[in-house]
Amino acid sequence: MKVNGKEYGLLYCVGAMAELKEQCPNQDLKNLRQLLDTPEGGKQLLCIMSRWHEKAAAMQARLEGREYTEQPLPAELLDFVPVQDFNEMLSEAVDVMFRDRQATVETEEPDKNRKKKEDPEAASTS
Repeated sequence: MKVNGKEYGLLYCVGAMAELKEQCPNQDLKNLRQLLDTPEGGKQLLCIMSRWHEKAAAMQARLEGREYTEQPLPAELLDFVPVQDFNEMLSEAVDVMFRDRQATVETEEPDKNRKKKEDPEAASTS
């Protein structure tokens, strides 16, 4: 997401979810829509997701032995974003949230040529 000409990443992870939950009414993620119905709540969502993106990037850099300076989205920059652009940013953030929540399961077809293991009890009664 671009703000004031600079690109900021968004990440929805366990840490971001926990922090976001604290901001929701009654500290319940079921009330996220209520939070996002306010400009301040939308700013919180974008800043939290940006902060966790930067934390993840810094962690990855440390694991690789590199230096990384975290540069999360400053909330005050969002005060100057046109409303239409702000709404598009929120839409992008919500898309990231739901994309990252989808579970993906990969399966393999059973190998029909593989011999079935013999049941030890069945073998002993023959």
